[in-house]
Amino acid sequence: MKINNIKEARDAIAEIGDFLERFNRTLGALGNLTGNLNGQPEMVFVSRVESPAPQKPTLRSAPESMPERILDLLSDSPKAITPKEMEAKYKSLGWPMPADGKLYSKLLATAYYLSKKGKLTNNHGKYSIAIAQNV
Repeated sequence: MKINNIKEARDAIAEIGDFLERFNRTLGALGNLTGNLNGQPEMVFVSRVESPAPQKPTLRSAPESMPERILDLLSDSPKAITPKEMEAKYKSLGWPMPADGKLYSKLLATAYYLSKKGKLTNNHGKYSIAIAQNV
């Protein structure tokens, strides 16, 4: 394939990016089959040369730190939720993503940290605010 101009180059890069995204999803699915606990593929590919899509407007402002965000997410939940459910709720609120893009990992690590500090209860991978915090 010969590229004659910038537009053709960008189109070619976009096609390669799309291929890599599909490949990445396939690896994630294989990770699930092999017991990868978080189901997240390890590789991250950037598929577009153009500027990133604008972020969704936030429904409510995000707390300053990740521990505060997790406590905020859990305070709205009537039952214990998994980090995957936290991730979906976090994204639905349009809160800013971590700089490295690894939201699930950040949520899981922070929830684990908060449970070790006694602020959260961990019941078989589902987290809730510890009873002492609700009083």
